[in-house]
Amino acid sequence: MNRQQKAEYAHLRFQARAVERGAIVSKPLVETRYDFILDEDGVMKRIQVKYCGVKSSGSNGACQVNLRSQGHTSRKPHYTKDEVDFIMVYVASADVVVCLPPELFDGKSSIQLRTEPPKNGQAKGLHLVSELVW
Repeated sequence: MNRQQKAEYAHLRFQARAVERGAIVSKPLVETRYDFILDEDGVMKRIQVKYCGVKSSGSNGACQVNLRSQGHTSRKPHYTKDEVDFIMVYVASADVVVCLPPELFDGKSSIQLRTEPPKNGQAKGLHLVSELVW
């Protein structure tokens, strides 16, 4: 799949998961910094959706998520908590959608997610997919 197809697939996986959870998903009619509006139990959240499928080089069980905006109308290089409430990431290797809260994405250009713990035993600063599944 090319980049656009991966993005569309991530959108579909997110929408399917939202329906499974009983949420309502709306799409803005104009270009915005977020992809969807999620209504869960009457609470509205601005959602940006990303695809994570490429493993990080030199690291088994990890994938890098590009958190930079791909929009042509924006000059902002990354997302902030003032623009987006959550970033949802479809992790292809685990076939799950994970939820990144603002403290994990605010002002960052990328984040590394782990589908399995590192072999060196590192525990600090890890973002395990299993702990972020939505």
